[in-house]
Amino acid sequence: MKKILMTLIVSSTLSLHAFGFSWPGGGIIPDPLTCGEGYLNITYTVSKFELDQSQKALQMSENLKIASENINSLEGINKDYLLAMLALADDIGEMADRIGVMADRIVETEVLIGEMGDRIVEVAGMIIDNNAQTQQNILEAQENFNDLILALGQ
Repeated sequence: MKKILMTLIVSSTLSLHAFGFSWPGGGIIPDPLTCGEGYLNITYTVSKFELDQSQKALQMSENLKIASENINSLEGINKDYLLAMLALADDIGEMADRIGVMADRIVETEVLIGEMGDRIVEVAGMIIDNNAQTQQNILEAQENFNDLILALGQ
């Protein structure tokens, strides 16, 4: 236990000096058996800080390694291939715009067809009314002719 505690205190002291801190006793490493709880708390806090910083440094180095690999893989891409992909993307965007315009026209045509359908229904109603009136007029005309023929035949 004494070795572990001494190792922690020494590594923490070195870390404190590296970060610009020093022990209250002027940089002298305290004896682990006589140091107070304050020294132990500082030692724990510094070791936790070191652990967090080392984890962040590891993560940053892994990210840089991945970024470097990705950049290296981009160097092998043919410039013409990249330009062709970009041109294709532009063409696809232009086609999407044209499809949108055509869809708008289809909607406008559908509205016009709906209006024409409403007019057709209205006209059909008028034709039916006119046909009924026409049939009524023809019937009355036939009755009048029949009455005339009967009157002439007597």
